[in-house]
This record gives sequence, structure tokens and C-alpha cells, in this order.
Amino acid sequence: MAENSDASQGPLSRGGIAPQPLFAVGAVLLGSFLANVDSRLTSVGLPDLRGAFSLGFDEGAWLSTAAIGSQIFIAPAVAWLATVFGLRRVLGIPSLVYALISLLIPFVTHYPTLIVLSIAHGLLLGTFVPATLMIVFRNLPIKWWLPAIAIYSIRVGFALDTSTSLVGFYVEHLGWQWLYWQGVVIAPLMGLMVWLGTPHETTNKALLRDADWGGMLLLGTGVSMIYAGLDQGNRLDWLGSGTVAALLIGGGVLFAAFLINEGDGSSAVGPRQRAVLAQRRARAGRYPPLHADQPVQFIAGAEFSQRRRPAAPRTVR
Repeated sequence: MAENSDASQGPLSRGGIAPQPLFAVGAVLLGSFLANVDSRLTSVGLPDLRGAFSLGFDEGAWLSTAAIGSQIFIAPAVAWLATVFGLRRVLGIPSLVYALISLLIPFVTHYPTLIVLSIAHGLLLGTFVPATLMIVFRNLPIKWWLPAIAIYSIRVGFALDTSTSLVGFYVEHLGWQWLYWQGVVIAPLMGLMVWLGTPHETTNKALLRDADWGGMLLLGTGVSMIYAGLDQGNRLDWLGSGTVAALLIGGGVLFAAFLINEGDGSSAVGPRQRAVLAQRRARAGRYPPLHADQPVQFIAGAEFSQRRRPAAPRTVR
């Protein structure tokens, strides 16, 4: 019988194998569904939220933009955060903070405070989808990839099909507060499953020292500003509004700066990584070209792509 180990395959930046794959799959299920359903409920239930918080139409529109724009801002950095600090730290403690903020928001009556909490709420929520997907590729044994990705992939359709019914049920029977309070129940459960289902990983201090903070800030800020401009454009008459024009132009400039910053690839890695990449380029001519049937894996995190590790020797009994 052939013996093989998942730990001996895949990119070098891959994490340890999940000790309890079922809990890891449960974390993927809860994290991905919570993020999509929560965002959808905020959009569908916005009229009810405006009434509950006594907001005008413009104030309600900015509440929605702040909640979703903050998710877009944090998304480019999630893969790096998970690679450096480990998925337990990126999903475990933030899930508890997210639950606390979800509990407090319905009691807020001060609009600026509501916007601040909504931004913090969105930042934490924005880590859930990318980080739960990373559980699949970093920590799950390969045989678990297909069911985990299948669960992950149906989240959008589920959110679209159930959001209207959920909003109606919450508002009519439980109270509009449950548009937020559902996260108080689901997020800690997701954090528990992450803690049980993913391995403990130490902080990657070398990668932390070589962080491309500028690239992550440029991309996150630029894309979130473009989103805010597009989201508010129809309401504020597009380029006829100085706010929309500033958001779109400013976001475009920042995104262009990000492309320039990352253009040569040197800013995305530190001195040690640049030395390694230079050595690999120098040796590149000694490797045969890849064929179409050869597997190539990509992993977000420390390196954009790496050759597969050689498989462990197989013993035939």
C-alpha cells in the first residue's frame, strides 16, 4: 500500500494539517455564510435600520457604504495576516470582538458612533471570507478540499435566496436588532471551530519585518474609495458631486500608485526574499519548462507561488 503525507506536499508556505478536519470545515461553513448573509441583510434591511436608528435617506446610504467599504479595505491584507499570525489569531479573537460590536450596535443612538462601529464591524467581517477560504488550502488535507470548497461556493446563492425571508422574519417576529444579533450567536461558534479545527501556528517574525505595508494600504484604500464613489454615485449625480469625483479620482490615483509600487515585484518582499528570488531567476534556465498537465499551485501569503515539494518516498507493500 502506498504511503503518502499531506504535510510533504504543496507550497512551502502551506500551514500545518488540521487536527480536526470536521471542525475546520464547520468554520469554513459558518465564516463564509456569516459574511455573505450579514452583508446581504444590511442591504435588504436598510429601510428598517433607517427607521430604527431615526436616520435620513442620506445617512442610511452612508451607513451601508461604510459597512461594506470597510470589508473591501481589509480584504487585500487578510492573506498576509493569516500567513504571519496564523488563522487562530486572525479568526479566533476577532470573532469575539465582532460578536461584542454586533451586540452593542442596536443600542447606539449617536450617528458618528454608529458609523465608527459599523466600520469596525465591517473590518472584522471582511476577514472572515478570505480567511476561511485559506483554511481550506493551508490546513485541510487534500481529500477535504472538494467538500469544503463546495460549501464555500454556495454561500452567495444562499445569501441571495434567504436574505429577504430572514429580514422579514427578524423584523416581524424577533425584532430588527437580530439583523445584528445573529452574529452574536454565530461568530463565537465559528471562533470555537477555528480553535478546535486549525493547528497552532507561531508568528512569522521574518515575514512581519518584511511586510509591504505601503502596498496593502494603497490597494485597500484605493479599491474601497472607488467602491464608495460607485455606491454613492447614482444618489449624488456622479461627477456632478465633488464627493463622488474625489472618491473616484483619489481611489484611481491610489490604485495606480499600487500598481507602480508592485510593478517590479521588489516592494512586495523584503531583502531576504529578494535574494531568494534572484537566486531562483539565476537558476531558472536549469529547470525544464512546465507542461500543461503539470500541477501548479498558487497560495496567498509569504510567496505568490512555489514549486511543489517533492512527495515523500512511496513504500509498496
